[in-house]
Amino acid sequence: MTFMGVLLIIFIIVLALATFVDSSYGTSTAKALVYGTHWFELLLFLIGINIVGAVFRMKSYKRPKITVFIFHIAFALILVGAGITNFISYEGSMRIRAGDTSSRIVGNKTYMNVDLKLWEQK
Repeated sequence: MTFMGVLLIIFIIVLALATFVDSSYGTSTAKALVYGTHWFELLLFLIGINIVGAVFRMKSYKRPKITVFIFHIAFALILVGAGITNFISYEGSMRIRAGDTSSRIVGNKTYMNVDLKLWEQK
């Protein structure tokens, strides 16, 4: 429990600093310095492991403590969902004007540009 308290204090301080970076220098800077780093992912992973470990150590899965179990497992599931989204998703933007269609996405990580023509209008 002491380690979890330390992790949460570090997490709170990092989020506060990231908020100040975001408001001063922009979202892309905050993502590059904090949210997109491996040490931040490790911090979230350690918090998730500690939550699951605490559930089993305190035997929160037994009937009298079922509400505590649901509460903590919900946080663990949120972290798993965030991890899946972070590692599998694709982030980009698509400009679509009113009444128009588009087949072009500009990703945040550009490696090469590819134009796909699905059909040609005659």
